[in-house]
Parts: sequence; C-alpha cells; structure tokens
Amino acid sequence: MVHGTLRSSRRARTALVVAVVLAVALCAAAWAWIASRAVPGGARLTRAMVGLRRVATLGDAELARLVPDVTEVVPASTRSALWRALGGTNDEHLVEAMRREAVDGLLVGTRADCAAQRDPGASLRARLCALAHVARLRARAVLPVGALYVRAEPIALDDTHREALGFVARRLLAGARPPRPSAVPEPWRRPRDVEVMVLLREAGSARLWRSARTGSLASGLATAARVARERWQERAQAMGGPLDARLDSLDVEVSLLERDGELGPLTRPDAVEALLDEAHGIGFERGGDWRYVLPAALLGVTARPSARSGAERFERLEREAGVPGGLLGREDVRLYRFVVVPLARSPAPGRDAPDAFDAAHGADRVD
Repeated sequence: MVHGTLRSSRRARTALVVAVVLAVALCAAAWAWIASRAVPGGARLTRAMVGLRRVATLGDAELARLVPDVTEVVPASTRSALWRALGGTNDEHLVEAMRREAVDGLLVGTRADCAAQRDPGASLRARLCALAHVARLRARAVLPVGALYVRAEPIALDDTHREALGFVARRLLAGARPPRPSAVPEPWRRPRDVEVMVLLREAGSARLWRSARTGSLASGLATAARVARERWQERAQAMGGPLDARLDSLDVEVSLLERDGELGPLTRPDAVEALLDEAHGIGFERGGDWRYVLPAALLGVTARPSARSGAERFERLEREAGVPGGLLGREDVRLYRFVVVPLARSPAPGRDAPDAFDAAHGADRVD
C-alpha cells in the first residue's frame, strides 16, 4: 500500500514538472508571437532566423525579442572581433569575424542607436544600418524597422573558368548547342539553385537580357542564352537586324541575380526608397510568375538619372506587372530586392567596349 502511494506521488510530481515545462514553453511561444505582431513584419524576420544558431544584434535592441528561442542572441558590441570589423570597411574581414565568433546572422534595427550612411566609404556598421548592399552578405528579410543579414556563399570561379564562361555564352548566342555534360567544368555543373542572366550590350548601352532559374550554372547559362537569342530573333527588325549579323558588335555579359531580402510590409510606394540602394533591383513573385526591374547602372548610356531612384524602379515594376490593384498589401505577392553578381564578360571582337560590366550592375528588363 505504501509502495503504491509512493508511485502515485512520483507520477504526480512528474506530471507537475511536465505541466510546468509545457506552460513555460507555451508562454515563451505566446510572448514571441506577441512580440512579432508588435513589430510590423516581425513574423517575417522571425521566420527568416529559423535554422540560425547565433544571431548578433546591431542597433535597435527591441528586435531581439523576435529571435526564436532556439537561437542564441548576442549584442554585436559584446563580440570584439565582430565589432571591430563592423567599424571598418572590409566585408571580407566582417565575414571572417562572423565565422570566428560563430555568428550566423546580423539582426540590424534601424529605429534607434544606428547611425545610417550609404556612402561606399562609410563603415560597414553605418551601411548596414542604412540597409545598404554589402557584397559578402545577403539579407533574408528587409523591413522599414530593420533587416536580417547572413553570409553570402559565392560561386568559386577562377579566371580561366570566367573567360571560358564568356566564350561559351557567345557561342550559345550564335546558335551552337550546349556543351556535353562531360565537357562542362565541375563548378559549372555543381548542384545549386541559381538565376543566371545573359545580357547583350552595344557601345556601352544594354540592348537585351534574359535570365533563367535552374539547378546549376551550366543549365542556367544554356537556358538564358537560348531565350535571349529567341527574343532577339523575334524582334530582329527593331533590334537592327538578325542576331547572327549583329553579334560581333555586341559585348556579352553573364551574371547571377541573387536575392538580397524579402521586402515588407509596405503600404506606400515611396517607402521602397529606404529599402533599396543603387545596387538593388526589385522584383515580385505571384504564383509561378517572377518579374523584375534591374538596377539602372548597367543600362549604361541609356539610363535616366531618375531610374536610379528606388521608388522609380518600383513604380516601373508595378506598371509592367499589370496586377489589378497594384502590388502592395497583397497576400499573393512577395516583393524582393536583389543584386547582380558579375561572372564573365566577352567583349565584342575587334574593339574595346566600355567597361560598364563592373559598375553597379543592373538594367531594366527588355520585353
């Protein structure tokens, strides 16, 4: 009888401990949900942090409430190597400091204690507070109140591979078949979700470009070059003649389009201005459709000064989208900013072309 009473007592204590643990977990989850709702778009930032083990905060400390329970959160100022790198201008040093400090992401708040500046010579801390593009980082989510940045994972290509990439792109545009898989360099066929863009430029001005989302650099290049050739042929009269007759007068550029943060929530077009700098393009997904406007700089001599404005780029995207009621405030539309990462350039044979490729990278889509 005594043994039965003891067993019942232990079961009761165990049940009580389990109930307390569950209550604490539920309270923590409820608090995180309330905190995310209190910050416009906070739930988006919280989702973007899933899978990160440690996040360092910069600027508005209130955003730390959005960090999931399983993720450790530390102020960036408490990690000496990271704080020094943020005060400098070398993004390679910043990435190395993040690795050394085991920091997977930077949660940047813009509402307080964050001296924002987009000037290229400004410190990385100031540029991140301005939600600017930093080459070795990629944003996962960008809101008016802040953003989450993680380390970028660049494709490693040596100079030989880059030169060959430009050569193959030109051959594909001329109508050649894609090379056999066995002849493709391993970095080109390595599985990776990419969006490859092929752009044709004449005398410094972008004429036509197409991009393709695929599972490797090789397949993306083949698809983008094919659809670019087809589009030129469809518009041959407007483009000044068949592509076969014009190709030797054109520079060929190969780039990646890489997302640099989902945007939102936004209620006014002018709010986009604070979330984009000149390096950013803007696009949207709706169902299976992906449409975009690239940064203005790669247009070269045809770029209007006003096209460099983030609001102007968004307004053009909205005009071309043809979505009833516009793009803002819709559950079925996801807005993104992205950057153009140069991979290869094949100059027009027989002449030195203006080197706009390594400028701020970008253009508006030709339809």
